[in-house]
Amino acid sequence: MKFFRYYAAIFLICLVLLRAGTATATYVDTESHWASDAIAFVTDAGLMDGLSDYTFGADAPATRACIMQALYRLAPDTDINIASSFDDVPADAPYYDAVQWGAYNDIIEGVGDGQFEPGGSLTREQLAAMVYRYAALKQADLSPQNDLSLYTDAGQISSYALTAMQWANAQGLILGTSDTTLTPQDTVTRAQLATILQRLSGLLGIVPQAADPNANVQSHSYTAFTTFLGPVTRAETRQSRTEVCNETRSYSDTQGCVVEMGRSTASLATPAHIAAQFRMEGQSGTVRWYDVKSARWYEKPLSSGVLPRGMYFIRVNGIDSIVVTPQTYCAHENGMIEYIPSCDGTLAVTQENGGFTFSLKVAALQQGTFSDYLVLTSSQQLIDWTDADELSRWSNYRFTDDNRWCYDGYYYTAPDNYYPYGPNYFHSLPGAYIACKMARDADQPASRALGLAMIDIMREQQNEYGFIPSLAGSTWLKDDYNIDPGYFDTRFNTDLWLANINAAENFGVTEWLDQTKRYADFLVSHAQAHHYSFGSGDSTGWLVEDYWHPNGLGKPTHASLNHHTAEAVFLYRFSAVTGDESYAALADCMVRGIESTVSLWILPDGNLNYSYKPDGTASGTDYPYLTYNDLLEVQHLYTLRHGSPSSGVARLMDSKRAWMDKNGITEYNRTAM
Repeated sequence: MKFFRYYAAIFLICLVLLRAGTATATYVDTESHWASDAIAFVTDAGLMDGLSDYTFGADAPATRACIMQALYRLAPDTDINIASSFDDVPADAPYYDAVQWGAYNDIIEGVGDGQFEPGGSLTREQLAAMVYRYAALKQADLSPQNDLSLYTDAGQISSYALTAMQWANAQGLILGTSDTTLTPQDTVTRAQLATILQRLSGLLGIVPQAADPNANVQSHSYTAFTTFLGPVTRAETRQSRTEVCNETRSYSDTQGCVVEMGRSTASLATPAHIAAQFRMEGQSGTVRWYDVKSARWYEKPLSSGVLPRGMYFIRVNGIDSIVVTPQTYCAHENGMIEYIPSCDGTLAVTQENGGFTFSLKVAALQQGTFSDYLVLTSSQQLIDWTDADELSRWSNYRFTDDNRWCYDGYYYTAPDNYYPYGPNYFHSLPGAYIACKMARDADQPASRALGLAMIDIMREQQNEYGFIPSLAGSTWLKDDYNIDPGYFDTRFNTDLWLANINAAENFGVTEWLDQTKRYADFLVSHAQAHHYSFGSGDSTGWLVEDYWHPNGLGKPTHASLNHHTAEAVFLYRFSAVTGDESYAALADCMVRGIESTVSLWILPDGNLNYSYKPDGTASGTDYPYLTYNDLLEVQHLYTLRHGSPSSGVARLMDSKRAWMDKNGITEYNRTAM
């Protein structure tokens, strides 16, 4: 789905541009190009694909796959069904049929060793040979031949291509690059290919059928969920082009907010191109961004220019947009992705005609890499920059540092004990930290729009058991407990599904509670099967193990205080939402587990141990303030339920609070969330 939204405001219209794949699209890089007419011809006829709806890539080299695809589409008799003869042409490649057809008809050959090299380029003389063979297949007159001796570089033409070049020159298909040069060894550009295809069509009397704008486009839309403010529509489009597959997903609400996520995946090496555009009307504006190194906000007036990789907050005439520029990755096993800093995209700003046009430009991509962007446009002011609390929140809601939002979900910087590992690796994170925090921002329209869209995508990762698996391998989990990739992490999942409860209470999204119940029921079964028990009868308390793998090969794991406490919070909260007492009863049992082990948790200096071990000891370094916040919240919920606080939880809180105060740690909650 491309951008095309009009949003009315009293004095301003924010226009988000969209081209829906129409055959008459005008590319921003061809309007004044010498080959603009030919490019319009080949794109209208569907002979060549643009790199996106906004960029054709006229001066980039034409790939072997692109050239073969164009000739294949020009031919009216293209039916062929033979097995692939090239190892590097996968059956699902958009150019697969074209390459097989070309090889079958001897129009093109491979490069040896079973390789076609679809992303490789061709010289002008090689293209002449291909066009000559194509003309022969179409039974064209091959007799016209030109004497090429007037060209000073005619001697550079290879013997195999001489006749083809003489014919192509005589037919006006391939002319000189100057009055005296043919440059037969130069690489064919996409603009040159378009021009030759237009001439070849006229020479052979072939009138290509106009391109179907929906060819190779898959799209659908539906109501994804409903908030207190009304329904939110989710729309998706996937368009496979010769060199690149472009995917977009948007969420549109009734308040004029549209979240668009996009991905460009390079089927072949792909030149830089514009992935998306939007426009904001107004004479002036500002752009803000947060710099993590200097820990400060920056602001400057909007003007024409190019902004480097970053997360930008744009305001024009009181209307806001948020942009995360394209960032490029390659995928690895176990759900890991590798960030490629050298392929960062940019945000180009053009001020003209009473407004600003913003172009998200993807850098040149290597085959197999992908570049993702995120844009939120609106018809309102999204953020109050005079509010210190909002400034603090958005200084943490960043997607260009440790946290990344990609088209398929949330990622976080991979620790070096995850595998596979590299210096720029990110792992798929079920916890989706920023999205979970946004679900608590009931008064924040930007948090509402972004957070709900992200949670909607994250919940799709729920597996048949009811949890979202952690896909990356962990060396310490493997070494200590024989836990393989794809395991259940109690904390990551509990945080994400707690965010679903917050989405219901703060924004009215109740449709997700069914999936939340699936997780709650799985958590109950996990706790029943994997816990450490203390006491007996009605006084029995449990500490629940942190990790589990469906393959059943793992050993019992430790129970960390923060995981365990967060699970109890979730169960109390879900019991309150559903009215099902059984969830709160399990939470009570888990609180009793804490109360039964208080002396094991408290260290001599007042800090807390991190976890309870299978051997009955407690050890490890606790987080500075995370566990305290969890204890504070569970104490609040326990008190609401029982009318008085848990003495054991209170002891742990007092000890941790004193340790934090002594060590100057101030970033903890003073009241329950």
